[in-house]
Amino acid sequence: MNIKCKVSYAVLFLSAIVFADVYKFNVMAQSPYIIVDYIKANEKDSPISFMLEVNDEPLISVNPFTKMPLASTFKLTLAVEYARQVGEKMLKPHAKVDIDTIEQYYLPKIDGDAHLKWLEYIEENNLLQNDSISISEVVKGMVMFNSDANTDFLMNYLGIENINATIRTLGLRDHSEVYPIGGALAIADYINLKENLSETELEKRITKMTNREYINQAIIIQDLMNTNSLPSEVKNAKIATSNFDIQQIWIDRFISATANDYMSLLDIINSRTYFNKDAQDELNHVLEYLVYDPIIEENLNHFGFKNGNISGVLTDARYAEDKEGNKIEIVLMMNDLSQKDYNTILNNIDQFMMRCILDENFRDKVVTMLN
Repeated sequence: MNIKCKVSYAVLFLSAIVFADVYKFNVMAQSPYIIVDYIKANEKDSPISFMLEVNDEPLISVNPFTKMPLASTFKLTLAVEYARQVGEKMLKPHAKVDIDTIEQYYLPKIDGDAHLKWLEYIEENNLLQNDSISISEVVKGMVMFNSDANTDFLMNYLGIENINATIRTLGLRDHSEVYPIGGALAIADYINLKENLSETELEKRITKMTNREYINQAIIIQDLMNTNSLPSEVKNAKIATSNFDIQQIWIDRFISATANDYMSLLDIINSRTYFNKDAQDELNHVLEYLVYDPIIEENLNHFGFKNGNISGVLTDARYAEDKEGNKIEIVLMMNDLSQKDYNTILNNIDQFMMRCILDENFRDKVVTMLN
């Protein structure tokens, strides 16, 4: 498929900006080659992974087995587990949950107002019925808007043990255990409420925790959310939202995996043969919400993605099938970015990823430059 690059590539996700991780950028300042140049210059010295496949043929594989924090891209595993349970008749996508139940998991100021934007969206689109929302829409809110409250609610609803079991079943060998991200972020405030430690003491306490202790503490806090009994002092997460060192511990210990893990996951999703029809249909429904975007509709049979960004970390996983039936998967993961590099890459990553999918000539140039 040969499609000339257009400025409209950069406009493609203006609708998605409302839904996914918010990209605030100047369209005219974008250049997808900035990403290529950065990968080429830093792949041997910095935590960078980049993989590109077309029709199961690896075209680029840069540091595929380097394990990194996933940011919100890990939420793809929850979408997969949700679809699996729908396919196995364990839950119904149109089952309702009270919106107040989801609010039990909301920690103010931790997700860039993503949850609040989701609430606005479901109200504006009349998706609330008697203050209830369908599970399917909750999953879409996690994927489209990146709501952390929806994410932690779904961990409880689907079962953390089920999510982690599916990760293992899918063969994602280097994927770390999934655990409540809101619960983890609130650990410092929870310990402080009980023991009244200084922030320096809190940092030392959390840093010294084993991985198991850290996850168990996050689950304890999640259990309080489950019963709507989380103290307001913890829910406000004042320490976590104001102390950079505490935030950095959370980032360093974040759910992690390799680009190879997520390439394998995209292969499974894009094959459309691994899951049964009900599961695949529901997975398509929650991941491929841009299907009616004019550029997607004109050039692709289907397209889905999940991305994420937290301080110094950018991750992005996308899959598509073009009009000729070519299947394309692409994964980009970066960690330990300086603030300047983080901003520059954030401003250009979307156009780069979409050019790799939509523009065969550009894709060929990237392959040449990085091989």
